Amino acid sequence: MTSTHESSSDEAAPAVNVGSTPVSRRARTAHYHCDPPPLQDKMKTTLADETKRRYVGPVDPSQFLDDYLPCSNSTPTAPSLSEKELETLKGVAAATSENNMYQPFKAALDRYACGMVFVETSNKSASDTFPLKPDFCLYEEAVETSERTNFSTAELCIEVKPHISHDPFKDLDVKKSKGKSKDPFEKDTVDANNTRGQITTYAVAQFDSQFRFFAFSLVIFGNHARFVRWDRGGAVVSSRFNYVESSNILVDFFWRFSHLSREGRGHDPSASPANLSEEDAQKIREVLDLEAGTALFAFEVPHKDGDRLFYGPHFPFPVRSLIGRSTRTVPVCDFVDGKPGKKAFLKEYWRPEGMRGEVEVYERLVKHDIPHIAPLICGGDVPRGETRTHEHARETGSCPIIHRYLHRLGAGLRGDVV
Repeated sequence: MTSTHESSSDEAAPAVNVGSTPVSRRARTAHYHCDPPPLQDKMKTTLADETKRRYVGPVDPSQFLDDYLPCSNSTPTAPSLSEKELETLKGVAAATSENNMYQPFKAALDRYACGMVFVETSNKSASDTFPLKPDFCLYEEAVETSERTNFSTAELCIEVKPHISHDPFKDLDVKKSKGKSKDPFEKDTVDANNTRGQITTYAVAQFDSQFRFFAFSLVIFGNHARFVRWDRGGAVVSSRFNYVESSNILVDFFWRFSHLSREGRGHDPSASPANLSEEDAQKIREVLDLEAGTALFAFEVPHKDGDRLFYGPHFPFPVRSLIGRSTRTVPVCDFVDGKPGKKAFLKEYWRPEGMRGEVEVYERLVKHDIPHIAPLICGGDVPRGETRTHEHARETGSCPIIHRYLHRLGAGLRGDVV
């Protein structure tokens, strides 16, 4: 693997020939209009600012793979790129525009994402509440795909940029600073902030459109790349590496990723599409006042006598943030002996370590006969639902990052629903 500390000359984008005329920066030469910026642009800017100091790195790419994409005993050894594939990958690194990077990138790496398909989604934004379009999305082969981005089924988002100036981060020498560097890991340039905002909005869209504990992404800039692992604490980022000279690292990433289980790729196994007959599903929709055909999901809620199963629609309101509690609520009901129960209320959020969960708060209120509270049914921390970004933050001496747990509870309704 090549050094991740390239000379500063790599950072500057190619100069523009402006002749001998000086560029004026006076305010009166700027053009203004009253139209607000598009939602996606506003989200990128907001998230790039909101998540400052929440990116932890650099982590050696090989260590990143071992920590977060481990191989099992049954995982076959990844093959090496053929000479033809390597030459094709060199074409990606040499491209001067994003459009010229798409086809060779897919051609060079397609066979290493076993059971998955690369789909170029750069031209068609998602049609839901997140009108975004990564350059590539990686989907499971069994999923119906199109050129339109679909964050509800995307396993991996990939962003490609033609020049290294778009690198969103700057690798610091953690050993020299002994983990005490006060320099930010995030690079503060227009290109860097834009790219960081882009990849963060994609992660937020994935989290909101699916049921996930964490997610991965890949960002390419020129002949270098970085891996990113996202959770509700922040993001762990690999050091940048030359994916042509160290092509085995990039191949190994896709090979390992595609051989992981769905849970290993970040999916929450305690929330999944409901396995009900259409007749039973319609009974639940009627109790929850949902339109016919509304997709239903099964939610496992912790209970001292074993998890209880509730059914309801997807969470209706997007959480436009990566970090924090990320509270989501939805109406639900259980289904026992062929009959739906009463309408109930399901809530989940990412509980900070050291803070008691809401279930414990409810139990204390009930114990002291506090009136006018929703009757608690059950709840607790969801098994394996916890963040890991804080682990590397401690190792690198980064800004402290909170360890969080996914906390979910079910409660009855008090009063009339408005």
